[in-house]
Amino acid sequence: MWGGGAAALYCILALSFFVGPVSNIVADKADDALLVEGAAWADIEINGRDVSVIGAAPSAEAGQRAVDAVGAKWGVRVVRAKYTIEPPPKVDAFVPSGPPITDAIACQSLMDGLLSDGGIQFETGKADLASAGLPLLDQIGAALLRCASFMIRIVGHTDNTGDENVNIRLSEARAEAVVRYLTDKGVSAGQVSAVGLGAAAPVASNDTDAGRSQNRRIEFRVSQ
Repeated sequence: MWGGGAAALYCILALSFFVGPVSNIVADKADDALLVEGAAWADIEINGRDVSVIGAAPSAEAGQRAVDAVGAKWGVRVVRAKYTIEPPPKVDAFVPSGPPITDAIACQSLMDGLLSDGGIQFETGKADLASAGLPLLDQIGAALLRCASFMIRIVGHTDNTGDENVNIRLSEARAEAVVRYLTDKGVSAGQVSAVGLGAAAPVASNDTDAGRSQNRRIEFRVSQ
């Protein structure tokens, strides 16, 4: 039989072994929830199964959505709202880059032409827009005002690296980030929508770095 001290030590070691993996699982689930929610501003602190959402939320509503998304994940016991609320600065609205375009093919050609010299850029593995790609998005936004009579579907794609479901969620979150940027600067929210396809529609081989780079992209699809 074990003595009381040995039994207590065994319990402590067993508990620490269990809590570590659970904390890792909870952290992964919380990160996934924030990615799907598109809460690029948010980060987390983990204490066992308890999660604190930190960062600078753009609004109280956005902060609450992040808390609710994390709280809905399996394994999370308590979610604490420890974020601050810092509304983003006002941005200059887009100005149309030319006269209205009344032909869908011409509008699609305009979108394709703007994207031909480079794609929209994101931080690695995240749905955060990279600052280097914002000038291109500004050009696209100004062009979309010329195509106001058409619907625009913004489609996110990834390469085939990693988990398929994570890639789908990441591609959708990136497309939604583009929608938010455009609508914040004047594109009608009713004109644009977002969808993520993950690695389902490659345009190049995923066997090379160059091919995978081509497959990680955002497309603009014009329709009536």
